[in-house]
Amino acid sequence: MPTHFYLQTKTKVGVDLLIQRENLLELVEIKGTRTLTPSLAEQLWLTNAQLKNVKCCTLVGAFDDTRSFEMHGTLVHAKPWHEL
Repeated sequence: MPTHFYLQTKTKVGVDLLIQRENLLELVEIKGTRTLTPSLAEQLWLTNAQLKNVKCCTLVGAFDDTRSFEMHGTLVHAKPWHEL
């Protein structure tokens, strides 16, 4: 089973879930909205910029479908609850 954490720094940068598999990290941000906007991924982008060995960034919400988009050079995968 992968190791998992919640992460928030003193400067309020963090994500809802950080999953570690071997030496790679998956950053996960969880939102309750149905409307997907790039601003929802801001904490993923900020946290990704601070950490090494990030494999992927995932945004989970009540979205209708899976999408991927880039935010400031960070690839974000947005997934709906029902696909987890």
